[in-house]
Formats: sequence, structure tokens, C-alpha cells
Amino acid sequence: MNLRALWLNGNPLAKNPDLAQYIASKTRIEIFNSEFTRNCTEWGLKYASCRDLKTAAVTENGKIFRLNLDNRNIFNIDPSLFEKFTNLRSLSLKGHLPSN
Repeated sequence: MNLRALWLNGNPLAKNPDLAQYIASKTRIEIFNSEFTRNCTEWGLKYASCRDLKTAAVTENGKIFRLNLDNRNIFNIDPSLFEKFTNLRSLSLKGHLPSN
């Protein structure tokens, strides 16, 4: 399966902890219900940031200048992913609170 993003928000199934565990361990899904999974890659960061055309900051050659990762559960992603964004000028990380 090549599915990389899945939104079930508003569906009772979305609250099932077994489903979240399955997605994290048995699939390649990078974004689940608007939050990053441990499977997140460069694609997930770009997709989450640039799916809103008003805030997208991608040049003609695909370089990213601005990432908006607000409220995306960034605690699940590998910080080394940011090394690939050598042209990054702006990064928004609003709305992230660590879990207790």
C-alpha cells in the first residue's frame, strides 16, 4: 500500500488506540489525523506544510523556503529530516505541547 496520509477526524474509528499503533508499526503512513507518525519523511513535512496554497513557499525547482508545521505532533519525527531543507528561511512550530 502506498498510502502516506490518512484523515479519519470525526470518525469514531479515529480514536481507537489499536488503530494508531497499527498505523505506526505496520504501514508507511506519515500523517495520521493531521499529526506526524514515526514514519514521517521529507515528503510528509513538505505535504503538511504546503497543502494550503496560500502558505506554500515552494520555488519552481521544488526548494522549500517556509515550513508551517503547526499542531502536527512533531515529537514523532526524526530531527535529521530538517537537514534536507537547506533553503529553509522560516519554520513555524506553534501549538506543540509534550504529552504527559
